[in-house]
Amino acid sequence: MTTLALTGELTINEAAAKRETLLQWVADEPAGTDLDLSAIEACDSAGVQLLLALRRTLAERGQGLKLRAAPDCVAATLATYGLAADTFHETKA
Repeated sequence: MTTLALTGELTINEAAAKRETLLQWVADEPAGTDLDLSAIEACDSAGVQLLLALRRTLAERGQGLKLRAAPDCVAATLATYGLAADTFHETKA
């Protein structure tokens, strides 16, 4: 298992590019995924959808998703939708 560090934003403006990065990473890393979000500066509903889709894709493969060091912007956006970072087995860095 490796850790992928995302940077920038998890927003509608960046979702397509981040999706491609995540899909490639999942294809290349069959053992599971740790996602380091410590450098994420902004998150909106598109970011939440991206994280949920990634979690669903991994669950279909019998794997889990661990969020590492989710910043306040991610936690707040997840909370808006009734989710919490620990929904994704979040661990602090």
